Amino acid sequence: MPIQKRSNLPTQLSQKPFVPVEKVSPIVKGQKTTVESQTGEGCICERPEGVVLCQRCGFELKGRLQRACSSHPKKICLMDHRECPNKFCRSVHLIEVPLDDSA
Repeated sequence: MPIQKRSNLPTQLSQKPFVPVEKVSPIVKGQKTTVESQTGEGCICERPEGVVLCQRCGFELKGRLQRACSSHPKKICLMDHRECPNKFCRSVHLIEVPLDDSA
């Protein structure tokens, strides 16, 4: 049996005119990006690193605990930890201790 071509495919896709995308100027030193300009007092996105400690196995590492920002609730920092990186533990019972920068 031969393959039949569909004749009822939408033809509007090929009939739309091409619209060029505007070029965005590069960020100049001193200008604020969108995230920086929208940060408020409740923003925790750019907080400093601390020591993340697992309460189950005692594993510790330098970094940040993954938390939701009240100013940017949909933003996820991919380098923040939400579970223990120890492959035998994987607990979610983590605490973040601030680093002492006096040394």
